Amino acid sequence: MEREIITVPRELMRLLNSAWDIDWRGQSLGETTGGMSRVVYNAFPRWIGIANLYLRRETILWWRALKLSGEGQKNLFRVPMIDPIGFDFDAAAAGAGITPEGIPFDEGALFDGDVGFAFEPSCTAALDASAGATQIRINVSPAGITPRVGQIMGHGDWPFAVVAVSSVSEGIYDLRIQMPFRAAITAGDLILHEGVGLFELAEEGGGDLSYEFKHEARPVFRFREVLKR
Repeated sequence: MEREIITVPRELMRLLNSAWDIDWRGQSLGETTGGMSRVVYNAFPRWIGIANLYLRRETILWWRALKLSGEGQKNLFRVPMIDPIGFDFDAAAAGAGITPEGIPFDEGALFDGDVGFAFEPSCTAALDASAGATQIRINVSPAGITPRVGQIMGHGDWPFAVVAVSSVSEGIYDLRIQMPFRAAITAGDLILHEGVGLFELAEEGGGDLSYEFKHEARPVFRFREVLKR
């Protein structure tokens, strides 16, 4: 079955709260006679997430269109994994001189609707890294944004979390990560400071968009990462 990919614009992720975690997909086999727990892992780990949104008026309509385009659990959503304490997107945008409208064309023009290209803060891989690796060396020049322990970053549509940061030299850092890379990385590849993943709805019909008399909605979307692409 061919699954369409629907990109969720960052400005529509108007979060009240959210949670991102890795589902290691372990299954308990109970305890041994010695009291030790037994767990079997027979599936690849994947990211899961919950996004509780606050929407008003037009943003409810935009989300209605996105949700209907998803056709339940048939299609995939490309979702920015917003985590304000892990990465300060607004500070990065201000430091780069990016306005709320986004990045304009070279001559300063914007798309219809007065929006520009999406701003995706990034650094680059300083060395190659193979699929399955749990460490990468990055170059944060020229933006100079230092990665943080616990931050969710990404390579393409494959997110990962930083579990350790070591400074190598000015602008160069070694990162230890989880989960291991799912695709090989070549020196010079872009590494996103804010991870993006491909997800399906974890619940058929999830994300109730009913609104109050003030035209406000607080839908809760539950996502699970799709590994087969």
